[in-house]
Amino acid sequence: MKVLFLIPYPIEVASTRQRVFQYLPYLIRNGIECTVSPFMSSRFHDFVYQKGAYHKKILHTCYGVGRRFSDILYLPNCDAVFIHREAFPFFSDFIEKMIAARRPIIYDFDDAIYLMNPAKPSLVPSLRRPSKINDIIRISTRIIAGNKFLASYAQKYNQSIKIIPTCIDTDHYRPVNNVEQRRKVVIGWIGTHSTIGYLNEIRSALANVYSKYNVELKIVADEDIDIGIPITFKKWDLNEELTDLQSMDIGIMPLPDNKWTQGKCGYKLLQYMAVGKPVIASPVGANIDIVKEGSNGYFANGTDEWENKLTLLIMDKTKRINFGTRGRSLVEESYSLKVNAPRLLSVIKSV
Repeated sequence: MKVLFLIPYPIEVASTRQRVFQYLPYLIRNGIECTVSPFMSSRFHDFVYQKGAYHKKILHTCYGVGRRFSDILYLPNCDAVFIHREAFPFFSDFIEKMIAARRPIIYDFDDAIYLMNPAKPSLVPSLRRPSKINDIIRISTRIIAGNKFLASYAQKYNQSIKIIPTCIDTDHYRPVNNVEQRRKVVIGWIGTHSTIGYLNEIRSALANVYSKYNVELKIVADEDIDIGIPITFKKWDLNEELTDLQSMDIGIMPLPDNKWTQGKCGYKLLQYMAVGKPVIASPVGANIDIVKEGSNGYFANGTDEWENKLTLLIMDKTKRINFGTRGRSLVEESYSLKVNAPRLLSVIKSV
């Protein structure tokens, strides 16, 4: 079976890396011939293709509009098309409709992209039509949603839905014993420019614990932020992501509570947990399903709760270790690539 994967972003972006790229070796081993076509180009092409870990082959050397029209010409060579988020980021769903008329579509989404992201206003709102997602869901043969909230929305337009959470390759993301005893407890956050602003939700709590305890705040992202206290900023790099996560002692995921964030799939939490770290998170979206209060992490709302929960973990190394161990077990049991890859394969074969 031959499947064409249409994705908006290259491997640098977490959503395409976790919801498409990491599945490819498993799919290929199980008889699916995979061809991946990102709308945007990647600086990791040589790394990806020389190692042969993700792509089976490259379809084009062009990108953007030209690439998508080349994809249309390629349709006779494939049996189905897997679209992650959207095939074309602007205007209407005309590309998706052209595809649906020729091949079955498996549509996958892991954010509330039928809304405008309030934390990331579009620079060209006249070119974006988030409501087109409804039409794409309607014309697709199968829908894959990243969590229950997104699945509930999709059910208004299509009943053929499978929930597959964003998952983690637990063979790659793994705990490591820190050989050196650090003087400071490292509170860590990983993400991108589109979510880094959420740290402002807890800047007072972070400032309070920084003034009271011997802690370090480490931020791994594509851009820096000023939250009023000294931070250790590390530029995100695909090849260094694992060691950056392993260098943290506590993983945090603050979120405001709105329709957009309710569609979030809790990927940060899964990363922290996979490397054996305890977490503190806002009780929003998929976070509610991932965090087991007092077992693998804590929920926090408001400055006082965030400060209190951070303090509990800062002061208790044994609790950090126990929470991290339980978090790792949860990822292995419910959110691992090993558990979810067969589910994706089943959806693909069903079309």
